[in-house]
Amino acid sequence: MKKLLGIMLAISMFTSCVRLEDIRFTDSNNDLLNLLLLSTTAVTTGSTTHSPYHWARRIATDGKTYANIHDEGVAVITDSQGNVYWLTYTACNTGNEVNFAESWGGSDIQPIANDASNTHSAITKINADGSYAWTKFIGEPKLGAPSAYVLSVDSHNNIYVAGKFNNTVNFQYAWGGTDNKTSTGAGAFITKINADGTYGGTKIIPSSSGQQVYILALAIDAYDNIFCAGNFWTGGTTLNFAADWSGTDNKTPVGQTDVFIMKINSDTSYGWVRQIGGSWTDQCAAIAIDAARSCLYITGTYNFGTSDVNSTLNFASDFSGTDTKTGSGTTYPDGFVTKIDISGSTPAYSWTRVFGNGSNFFSATPSDIKTDSVCNIFLLGTFTGTNMNFAQDFGGSDIKTAAGGTVDIFITKINADGSYGLTRRIDGGFPNNELSSSLAVDSAGNIYLSGVFFNTLNFADDFGSSDSKTPDGASDIFITKLSNSLSYGYTKIFGTSGNERFGYNQWGSQNLCTYAGVLYLTANFRQDDGGSALDFNMAKDFDYTDLQSTVRNADAFIVKLEL
Repeated sequence: MKKLLGIMLAISMFTSCVRLEDIRFTDSNNDLLNLLLLSTTAVTTGSTTHSPYHWARRIATDGKTYANIHDEGVAVITDSQGNVYWLTYTACNTGNEVNFAESWGGSDIQPIANDASNTHSAITKINADGSYAWTKFIGEPKLGAPSAYVLSVDSHNNIYVAGKFNNTVNFQYAWGGTDNKTSTGAGAFITKINADGTYGGTKIIPSSSGQQVYILALAIDAYDNIFCAGNFWTGGTTLNFAADWSGTDNKTPVGQTDVFIMKINSDTSYGWVRQIGGSWTDQCAAIAIDAARSCLYITGTYNFGTSDVNSTLNFASDFSGTDTKTGSGTTYPDGFVTKIDISGSTPAYSWTRVFGNGSNFFSATPSDIKTDSVCNIFLLGTFTGTNMNFAQDFGGSDIKTAAGGTVDIFITKINADGSYGLTRRIDGGFPNNELSSSLAVDSAGNIYLSGVFFNTLNFADDFGSSDSKTPDGASDIFITKLSNSLSYGYTKIFGTSGNERFGYNQWGSQNLCTYAGVLYLTANFRQDDGGSALDFNMAKDFDYTDLQSTVRNADAFIVKLEL
């Protein structure tokens, strides 16, 4: 007993500088007490909080050559029990296989096809305790395999994954069954994985030769209705969104590419589809459903590719209304946020606000949108231009400038009543660019945003403070925490001497998620030259050591942090 008290006292003193994440006592000889410290994270004493690093895991393809092998983190979500679902993809040009459980010290080896030009999407389940559960490929891991972009989860912890595919694909392949779906052109799919890991079915939006339709955003409301959004292009022909339900709901893009928003009812029956589009290229970035369960917000870009200062788009056209916006008159895109009432059996248009509207070569490109528990809206993206008024379409003034024509990050808060809140920017100064990726909101309403930066950057500059970071290599990934009122919290960075990115050209909108006081981040870490293994400390910015290695051109990583 005295030994136990002495050890507990030592632990108490030790925790003034170290937080014990897991302590286990054993007494195998009845007279010996062994203290096993399984893992620790560093704590800074004084006025700052402890560094919240927990762990990192990796997926890396084992190939016969390093050339053209890429494993990239695409999306991450959690269910109501804290289980984690991690979407990755692999591209390679040799006979290869992936041990998805290697980073957990286990074995789950699955072969993939010899195809450097195509991606092979897989979803991995990580149990709530951090242990490995399983991995399933989406479709067959062969030439022409589906590309999955987004994940969502319903109230029963069923998982949904969506993206695009071509030709005929057996979506039940990973479960040992057959569920063939065919699209002559580039079609879209949504696959359900039941909470117990079994196959739940796939629905598609098929297209004809020369047509393209992608699902790029996915959300499920509290009633388990499924909402997806994306882009479609048909070359002037019609696309039947209800074909896989043996119905008819035809849409034709107004311009080159239009945005669509589609509902699938909770019983998997077809709901409806609406489109947003003008004479030029309009694209979807992300969607969000508010806490009141009644409204959907969609963000993206419009009027891309035209220098016509008179080019307009009626955002309410397919809702039998009128809400016309004029583009900025540059060949760069303008950003938009549209609110749609989804409380009834058919959608009702509410409003649209645009960013980049003017004539001074402004450009705003949203990458993600989220809402908090009281229905405030947060929009993340990048912008370029001088004296850009983010509040212009709200009838106000909030001027921001991207230094020297560079690309900078913005985050904008729109209040629950639709009024303008404020905007903050992350600006590295000329000639530095920054790229935005994803947003997450925790239960307390704090905001987390992720992105990529390339040179020394004061992340707190627009908040009236100082917090400078320098990437270890050509670029590093960052996470910045803000309060609900967009006051500055902190920034943490992750990087190697190589070149870090987010999946699918870093424009993902699901690279972050929060659950019960923790945050998950997924990305890829790489060497540009595809050389030998690159060792690095994933937890360097947390004053802690967690040595990891990149073994191919790009490896997919997932990181767990405490909020």
